[in-house]
Formats: sequence, C-alpha cells, structure tokens
Amino acid sequence: HFKASIQSVSKPLLYLLAMQERGRASVELKVGEEPSGKPFDQLAIDDQNRAFNPLINTGALTTASMLSGDASARYNEFEKTLKACSHDPAQVSLDDVVYKSEMETNQHNQEIMRELVNHGIIDEGISEAALEAYTRACSCNVTALDVAVMAATFANGGYHPMNGKRVVPRKLTTQLVTVMMSCGM
Repeated sequence: HFKASIQSVSKPLLYLLAMQERGRASVELKVGEEPSGKPFDQLAIDDQNRAFNPLINTGALTTASMLSGDASARYNEFEKTLKACSHDPAQVSLDDVVYKSEMETNQHNQEIMRELVNHGIIDEGISEAALEAYTRACSCNVTALDVAVMAATFANGGYHPMNGKRVVPRKLTTQLVTVMMSCGM
C-alpha cells in the first residue's frame, strides 16, 4: 500500500482528542463551529476571540494546544488514536523526513501561533509544544485505506467498522461529523 502524510486530515482527530480530554464546552470556549470563509491556512479568529473552527490551521493549532504533555506526549496520543481508527495500525507512523521539512518551513503556522498567543487563545508557555505536535500529526504516514477506515469509524458512531471495537465516544463523533459537514471538510 502507498503511504503518504496525513496533513490536514489530522485536524478532525485533533479536535476529537481535545474534546475527549477537555470536554466539548472547554473546547468551544476557544474554537467555534462556523465556516470561516477563508483559506484553511489563513488566520481566522471570530468575534468571540476563538478560532473559527477546528478544521482550519488556526483551529487545529488551538486544539493541539489543548492536549496534555509535551509535544511528544501530544503526538503519541494522536498516533495511538489514529492507529485504533485505522485499517492497518502497523502502517501508521511519523515520517521524520516530512516532519523535519515542515518544521523548517512552517513560518506561516508560526505566525498564526503568535497571533493566537497575542489574542490570549493559547498560552505562550505551551505554544511551541502545540505547534510541534500539530506538525508531527500532519507528518504522520497513512494509507488511503487507513483514512477511509478512520472516516468510517467516525461515521459509525466511534466503532471501528472492521473489528467492532469502540474507539471514541458516540457523542464526540456526532459532534465531529456535524462540524465536518458544516465547515467544508
């Protein structure tokens, strides 16, 4: 199977993990649920001083900031959950070459992060770990089948469609799928 980095397809899972760890209400204080009308990689902060939604870089950086631990711990939780939702967990892994390249060229995301800190959405003390975790998540290798099974897991109320195991709570997948539908994913 051909593997490629997951890139922006990591955003729904980061949102799900933030809701799972912090609760939906806490996430909603920092991340809205409305389409921004802007390109995915543009700074998009709503009139309530929140990222417009979790499926753009502004929102994904914010949800990554809501996970616990250093950059490695945040990424490890992402990868563990992605593997649980995937077709072949052995195929899911960080692509170090992509990660290093993206860390060297992510000035635009660094600018977005600075603005999120300036707006008080993200604490400066965790901004570096959140940016690194987000970049790692985007650099995780998957196959098309892995992504399809992940989507099917979300659509199946959090149950893996192949093994029947519950991966994430139903109420979170319902919220996730609703936001995915409304925000153009």
